[in-house]
Amino acid sequence: MLQRAVFTHTGEHEMDASIMEGLTLDAGAVAGVKSVKNPIHLARKIMEQSGHVMLSGDGALEFARNNRD
Repeated sequence: MLQRAVFTHTGEHEMDASIMEGLTLDAGAVAGVKSVKNPIHLARKIMEQSGHVMLSGDGALEFARNNRD
């Protein structure tokens, strides 16, 4: 698992996260999200519940809204 948060050049906070299952090599990642509380949980949902490996920005936020626990 990898998760990081940085400030952009405009001073906004953005987060990225990625996860990989070693046995199956399934992976999920999210990039450039600003309002997701736990990006690593979102990356796991992307891995387990979508046909994608990585989502970013508005697409990631839409997926998060549509797949809340």
